[in-house]
Order: sequence, then C-alpha cells, then structure tokens
Amino acid sequence: MQNEEFVSFNGLNDVYRRNICESTKGRIRRAVVARDLAQICAMLPESPRGILDAGCGDGSTLRDLARMQDHVFALDVSSEAVDAARVNLAGLDAAVFQADILSLPSEILDRRYHLIICHALLEWIRDKSMALEILASLLEPDGVLSLLFYNRDALFFQTLIVGNFPYADSDLISRHRQKMTPPFPADRQSVTDLATRLGLEIVLESGVRVFHDYMRHKDRQIDMFEDVLRYELKLSRDPRFMHLGRYVHLALKRSGR
Repeated sequence: MQNEEFVSFNGLNDVYRRNICESTKGRIRRAVVARDLAQICAMLPESPRGILDAGCGDGSTLRDLARMQDHVFALDVSSEAVDAARVNLAGLDAAVFQADILSLPSEILDRRYHLIICHALLEWIRDKSMALEILASLLEPDGVLSLLFYNRDALFFQTLIVGNFPYADSDLISRHRQKMTPPFPADRQSVTDLATRLGLEIVLESGVRVFHDYMRHKDRQIDMFEDVLRYELKLSRDPRFMHLGRYVHLALKRSGR
C-alpha cells in the first residue's frame, strides 16, 4: 500500500468510523477541531465566497458549515464516503464529487474559496507538495485553509515509547502496516515550510490528542473522559505539549492582494 500515490478508504470506512470516529480518539478530535473551526469562521467575510471540503469523508464536518452560505463543495476519492456525504448533506445546497485531490474536476477548479477544509487527508497522499500547491491555488485572497494532518513526529515518539525499535529503525516504513495507520504521515516542519513558500501564514495551531494516546492506563481514557477532554482542550495550544499531538491542526491564511 505504501507504493501507491494515495489511499482510498473504500472498504475501510466502517472500521474508521467504529475504531476512530466513535471512540474517545474521535471525540477529542471533533471537540478540538470544532473549537478551532469556530474561530476560523470568525476570520472569514460575513458571506464567504465558497467553502470546499477536500477529503470530506461522510460530510459531517461540512454539514454545519454548509449553512453559512448558499453553495458548498465537497470531494472524496472513496465512493462509499461520497455516498455517505450525499446523505448527510441532503437538503443543503452542496455538490459532492468523487475525485482525488490531484485530479480535481473543473467544477471545483474553476472556483475560488474563502475556506478550504482538508482534514486527515494529507497523510494518505504521497505527493504532499502537489496537494498543498493545489489547495493554496484555490484560496481567495485572505482565504483560510484548515489543514489537519497525522503527525509523523508523534508517531515516531509513540513508536519509541512502546519499544518498537525495528519500526523506528525502518524510518516508519513497514510491510505489515496496520490498516488505520496512515502510510505517509507528515512532519510539522516540512508542512509549515511548504506553506510559507506558498504564501500561507499560520494564524492558528492546535495539537490534537497531545496526551490521550500516550496514557498508560487505557481504561481511564473512557472512565475519566471528561477530565481527559478538559485537559486536551487546555493543552492543545500549549507550546510545551502541542507538538506531541497525534494530529496537527493548522489554519493557514493566504495573504490578500
């Protein structure tokens, strides 16, 4: 699978929903991202010209934002995800396409967007530079890219914690990768360096699950979830801990011109 240019979630959507979205992992991610998106939306014009969700999954992230304006766009490479997104976005003025980010349809390429959401997609694509260049080119001046990606540094740290030194020595390349471990995790520094070269400025940053995944007593993730969530939200922007997050969430603003 690591030789592919990108990975489709066809056949994995139910596993992803069950093991990630509906778990304490997913609940923390939704809480941190929802807080961040509320702040990002406050940066946008009162009537934003276009919202795009690249890698929309089942459309749940876009559903509430779709009410901000008349028409929104979404895409996913997985036909199963597209079917679910069309159900979740039914009744809203939303166009959902089955497409990969490197081969976008003209209906998406011919527009510009004040907000682009790209969550948990970058780590499933080998050519991150091309993907980010495409997204940056679709932003309106002063538009914002909400970019959430699987943190390679956190994966490496977790690998050392559990003593999986062969995996660490292989530079996190394994022939027997777990299905839900992204094949192309991104390190924060490379992403932010590329964003800077593309003329994007970091206006917000959070770490997602900065300690949850490292907890020694896994039962406490469930039994003490409210306390876990409280501290996750509190520490998600603390510079001492935010870079330990299993995911990094960046709001990247394109300079106006």
